[in-house]
Amino acid sequence: MEYKQKTFFKDYKNKDTINIDIYADESKEIAYNKENITYIMVMAIPSDKKENLFNKLNNSRCLNEIQNNYANCKNNCKYHINNNVEIHYSHLGKHQITREIANKWIDILLENDKNNEKSIYFNILGIKNNSLEFNKFGENHIHANIYNRFFRTALVRLLRMFDEYKNVEINHIFHDKTDEMQNHFFFENRTVYKILYDEEIKGKNKYKFNTNKIEFIDSNHITGNIQDSQFIQFVDLILGVTENVIHANASNETKIELTNKINPLITRILENPGNKNSSYNYFNKQTLSFFPKMSRDDIMLKYGKIDETIIYDLLHNKDNFENGKQALFNKESNQLNIFDIM
Repeated sequence: MEYKQKTFFKDYKNKDTINIDIYADESKEIAYNKENITYIMVMAIPSDKKENLFNKLNNSRCLNEIQNNYANCKNNCKYHINNNVEIHYSHLGKHQITREIANKWIDILLENDKNNEKSIYFNILGIKNNSLEFNKFGENHIHANIYNRFFRTALVRLLRMFDEYKNVEINHIFHDKTDEMQNHFFFENRTVYKILYDEEIKGKNKYKFNTNKIEFIDSNHITGNIQDSQFIQFVDLILGVTENVIHANASNETKIELTNKINPLITRILENPGNKNSSYNYFNKQTLSFFPKMSRDDIMLKYGKIDETIIYDLLHNKDNFENGKQALFNKESNQLNIFDIM
């Protein structure tokens, strides 16, 4: 039976208010099984959990197992400066230091889930580009126009994880710096406005934004923000390793090691997203879905065309999102998928 996202919220009693900060990153098209997929990841961290989570990530840079406190280790650790590097998935494998830190960061994610700490919420949305005609999004800035629309969808689906609360306050929306999106004529300011407008149309007043724009920050914490930039790095790492669970396109030892480590969590999210009893406690906290569920031919058969209006209508129906691994795998292909070999 296919899992429906609406089951997320049935058993919760409304609490009062939760304050969160949001961090986002993307990866552009990945070719897979005759399909090109763009991924967007948005992560929410409750404000009252943020300092503790940051300390865990930052202290992972201290490779002195006895002290394990990066802020205080510089007098004892001769590698202190070398450990203060940006963690970027695409660069993994070049240095032993980044390998050790990245391993610790994935451990932090898994321990958060196993202990049900409720510090890390994320939604990953995979957009199956071949099923859509993206030239309908305008002649110029096509990728930016597409990303703008799907980013809002990914963000709203993340916010719905907090339906147990009467009110959700969003303090900041941080996004990794990207010239294309920073220069887009309405991405930075229109996202918040459109979400609030859509909520108002529905007669809802659940979300309160304490910011009216997306804040672009450098993912390098040395030149960017010491705390928020490292959360962007955390998003980049989780997204990159998750993609490799699905696509198995990495060849270096470090990425494969991290893939094996995160695989039990991501496989469970894909295979049984509605499992409330999982020991990883990911239900209603971490999701991975793909859009659209229908193939391009099926969309054409039903609607007679594919344009921005049709895509907009599809996005507003939860049944058009595929939550399970079957979203990716062509039944007519004899291709062995990652779930069969890991």
